[in-house]
Amino acid sequence: MLRIALDLEMNDTPDKSIIQIGACTFIVETGEIVSTFDTYIFQNEQISDYITKLTGITQDNVDLGYPIKEAYEMLLSYVNIIGVTKFPLVTWGAGDLPLLKVQVNNGIDWKLGRTEMNAKNLFQAWREANGKSTQGGLSRAMTNFGLNFIGRKHNAKDDAVNTARIYCELLKQFKVTKE
Repeated sequence: MLRIALDLEMNDTPDKSIIQIGACTFIVETGEIVSTFDTYIFQNEQISDYITKLTGITQDNVDLGYPIKEAYEMLLSYVNIIGVTKFPLVTWGAGDLPLLKVQVNNGIDWKLGRTEMNAKNLFQAWREANGKSTQGGLSRAMTNFGLNFIGRKHNAKDDAVNTARIYCELLKQFKVTKE
């Protein structure tokens, strides 16, 4: 079954302006990454030095990006070309899908589903079931399964790829074998 992992990077403004959308399509049963999607979002605001240092996203990246509605339409085209029909989208933490919907939502037909499969919550449940602390980010969580983080932390595309990888690993952990 194909699924899509989604990640957003935001500026540190009060409205959390989205500055990058990343996604990847993956095969749930094998964890194979089939394809990726990545685009920067034009925001008529200054990107903070903190965000540039954290994400590597520069003012030039955002200034050359697409308006949020156009980026959303590009994401929909990606989803349609790949042919993913199973939702929800997989995310690390809650809130990316509702934030995207809020920032896109003026007169746009929303087609990305209503819910997120929060891999972070699944990881926390797994940790709790094993008597361990539930603290930690995506990269640290991956080390629990011997997975190395691929790419740059806090890059939307790379975070989406790594979210897909840990999601598939968690499914293996939760799988009940029949005797």
